[in-house]
Amino acid sequence: KQTFNQNACWIRRKTVVAPELYLLIKPDVPRVGPDIGIISTSTNHDDVASILATLPPQWQPCDTLTLNGEKQEVKATVSNWIPLQNMACLALKTNFTVESPKSDDTTLSKVLIKMCGLSESDMTDICCRDDVSGSEPTVHLNVHRGAKAQQTVRRYNLLCVAPFLKYAAANGLKYDLKLDASWMSIEPKNDIPFGCCKVTLPPRPMESWSFNKERGEWERLSEPGISRSYFLALQKAPPCFAVVADRKEASL
Repeated sequence: KQTFNQNACWIRRKTVVAPELYLLIKPDVPRVGPDIGIISTSTNHDDVASILATLPPQWQPCDTLTLNGEKQEVKATVSNWIPLQNMACLALKTNFTVESPKSDDTTLSKVLIKMCGLSESDMTDICCRDDVSGSEPTVHLNVHRGAKAQQTVRRYNLLCVAPFLKYAAANGLKYDLKLDASWMSIEPKNDIPFGCCKVTLPPRPMESWSFNKERGEWERLSEPGISRSYFLALQKAPPCFAVVADRKEASL
């Protein structure tokens, strides 16, 4: 739960002659189109290279609820990947410097990665949505919710992603974030199991399905107003990390 879009993941187990496959729902993040079903060799719907087939936009999980085990035929778009012979990556020279504190000092332990050397225009551009006055020395950026947050994230990605990835590849980070990294032993707070805190991870609204005999189709049922309550709970949920811009240091 809370890991896959719509909490939906179907698995075809690995066999001697076939790899393990996953049927996921790939969300349309800008919300300008429908979410679509994909068949992938990865559990990450953003791993484009692992997508084997894409189901039509009209297909929804409820379409699988057929009577008497009837089979359905769905037209899918199959991905065809061709390896490149050559590829080059060019990066502009900047004054940015990146550091990731390795010390266990309490003042640094909460910092995962930091970039200095931002210009005044860069600081103004990335802080303008969260500091209207333009005079706050330290600005906590909203990168979690709302249209303004999306604009800030786009600017953040343009400034930081390439330098951060370059530094992490060459020097590593305090915490190893690779998929094959060693596990860390941590203890939950207040005896609440991880992933079960209703404040940081509000539970999704409960839904049920009922077959409408008159229409001959399945209908999704939910409590009135429950979607709005869930939306408000998501808005109040505390962020899991903070992005802070310091005008005096010209750092992020």
